Amino acid sequence: MQKVIDDSGVTVAMILSAKEFEKVFGYGVDGYPKRILKWSINRDSRGAFRAQRRIAGKTHSLYLGKTLDGAEQKISQKEACTIDPEPGTS
Repeated sequence: MQKVIDDSGVTVAMILSAKEFEKVFGYGVDGYPKRILKWSINRDSRGAFRAQRRIAGKTHSLYLGKTLDGAEQKISQKEACTIDPEPGTS
């Protein structure tokens, strides 16, 4: 992080690297969230979003579409199907 200080010694701006920006604001440099409901959000080369999360030692992936509209609902539905509500009752 770099601080821009004017002549009177007052900090007028802070320049953040991409990693610092993501850490502070929780959003990537492209303006999209990096996580939704503990799921990592990635964007592929075609512009579609996917969510990934490790559950019980396995990586689960979920296609979210070209926009993040309804992403939380899709993730909640996937979790309901994937996460066993009572351990040992498979």
